[in-house]
Amino acid sequence: MAAILYARAPFPLSRLLALEEIQTLLDPNQMHTRELYDAKVLRLELNKCLGDNSTNALRMGRILTLELLARNIRAAERDVLALSGGSREPKS
Repeated sequence: MAAILYARAPFPLSRLLALEEIQTLLDPNQMHTRELYDAKVLRLELNKCLGDNSTNALRMGRILTLELLARNIRAAERDVLALSGGSREPKS
């Protein structure tokens, strides 16, 4: 499924949401944080964030921040595993 397009989002949020990378980050099918949300509710919340008030922009920012954080944590976990030889157990 293609990323959701947010054409009605207010400027400058609309410029941010127009970026392909951001659309991918906010695609519920690709989100690392999708387990935190009910899929139907997540889509509704993302669409609600398109309104022209600052509350909606803040909500979108929070969702995006959590997604970026989750991706960075998972990348760090992969790096640690790679450095430790793939074992989750601490080396003695």
